[in-house]
Amino acid sequence: MRKFKALVLAAAVGIAFSSSVHLPSAAAAQPTSIAIPTNLALDGKVSASGEFAPHQGKDKAFDQDVFSKWLTFSSPAWLQYEFSAAKVVTSYTITSAEDEPYRDPKSWVLKGSNDGSNWTQLDTRQNQSFTSRHQAKTYSFTN
Repeated sequence: MRKFKALVLAAAVGIAFSSSVHLPSAAAAQPTSIAIPTNLALDGKVSASGEFAPHQGKDKAFDQDVFSKWLTFSSPAWLQYEFSAAKVVTSYTITSAEDEPYRDPKSWVLKGSNDGSNWTQLDTRQNQSFTSRHQAKTYSFTN
């Protein structure tokens, strides 16, 4: 698995990056593991192509609150999270906007970098849709 110091996501609303922590279950008759997502976006720096601050600023994308959001009218829109140390990322969550369906993310690319100049494409999504407001969807990928 590759570790990255920074991630950038284009056209996202309310995202959280995560990795899976596997815990063996001692009570099971056969060995099993449970994947628990771990929030990795705790101690980093956020930058964005724009924001509608202060109520819908870039930091709202990582606050783990489905009732807040990052909003920008910049196009193309991008959001970058720089970790304090390199992390292995295997999934992320995006939440639909609370107000208007046309503000929901539809298509995006997730990229990772260790130097902020050279980027590796981690995940691409096209024509995604949300069926309700505040709907959180988690996307996993191989890393």
